Amino acid sequence: MGCVTCKASTDDVDIGIIVKMRTAVSPTEQWKITSNFAGFFPMVAKMGPCSMLEGENEVGAKRQTLALGTPLIEVLTAKDDVKMTFQYKMTEFGGVPLSSYTSTWTQTPDGDGTLVTVKSRMVYTGEQTDEQPKEGQPPSATKGGMKAFWEEAYIAWIGTAAQLAAK
Repeated sequence: MGCVTCKASTDDVDIGIIVKMRTAVSPTEQWKITSNFAGFFPMVAKMGPCSMLEGENEVGAKRQTLALGTPLIEVLTAKDDVKMTFQYKMTEFGGVPLSSYTSTWTQTPDGDGTLVTVKSRMVYTGEQTDEQPKEGQPPSATKGGMKAFWEEAYIAWIGTAAQLAAK
């Protein structure tokens, strides 16, 4: 059973992820897609189903995802449409070995396109190896698998948003 409210132990590890990706669409068009807390998550097939539990795209909106095969609850904690930045945190971890997770997305103009930066921090409480999980195991089975899963998800989200914004 995963932690709903946990404190990190000395065996837990803080994982930081930073993904920066340039897109060829304007920041305004990119933001229309990326900032859609209620609708953007399910656009990436790898992430699985998502349902809104409270609100839509305002601070306090709450969604449930099955990104790692178990219900995860995420809450939008900050959003600034002018600065094109938002932050969310995971508040319920299902069976996933995490005790903390936050993610901040920021967009800035970059020439005739957009630079999207995602910074995430999580406290991983599972298998402390940088190796990928064994065949048949979920990405969350190892620290390396968990980090790779989120890096790939962020890249897919940014790329999907750019494709949708370009239409």
